[in-house]
Amino acid sequence: MPIGIYKRSKEVRRKMSIAHTGKKNPKSSQTKLGHSVSIEARKRISNNLKRYYINHPEYREKLIEQLTGRIKSKETRRKLSIAGKKRAAKGNYHSKESIRKIKEARSKQVFSDEARLKMSLAQRGEKSWKWKGGMSSELQERLRSFEWIKTRRMVCKRDNQTCRICGYKAGGKLKLHVHHIVPYRISHDDSLENLITLCQTCHTKEEYKYYKSLKRKELVYVERSIIKNLD
Repeated sequence: MPIGIYKRSKEVRRKMSIAHTGKKNPKSSQTKLGHSVSIEARKRISNNLKRYYINHPEYREKLIEQLTGRIKSKETRRKLSIAGKKRAAKGNYHSKESIRKIKEARSKQVFSDEARLKMSLAQRGEKSWKWKGGMSSELQERLRSFEWIKTRRMVCKRDNQTCRICGYKAGGKLKLHVHHIVPYRISHDDSLENLITLCQTCHTKEEYKYYKSLKRKELVYVERSIIKNLD
């Protein structure tokens, strides 16, 4: 019989499935439930699969297409979670080399703005794994939102990562902040015209100036109201 890869039609596969339904695999008696595969065997299996997909790129692409966008059911996610906790309890964590490879692979991933927004919405409020019954303030929620992060990046890019007052550039000890010219608590305006890039020191000074002027206005208002009452 010639050796090779045979492409069977859907009808043939359906008939084979019906023919084998309810029958035990003779090789299954040789395997044991809970049997652990040795590290050497795992390496051989991994190398064989890599070699196969390198020699047959069309099957690799087909597998990627099948797995992309697949949504796991709640039962499957629950089983994966239990299996992961068992591995962690046994101390089977990722090696340093494995963690490094995962970080490299994730650093190359580029998500569109639409995908980032969906990811942000999927993890907000009660959907987040950090949810503790609504303890975060409205300010924290706004600063963590995808919309504000995107706006902040646009402002920093427009100002060339430079403080608009002292000319400090990003990369040193100080952090760059995005400052509202008219405070957000008054204007609720996150437009680019109302935002500038400031270093941490200049931002603190600007905030202090605003509060100082606000206190002066309050004092003037109090003095005027006292004079009116005296009259």
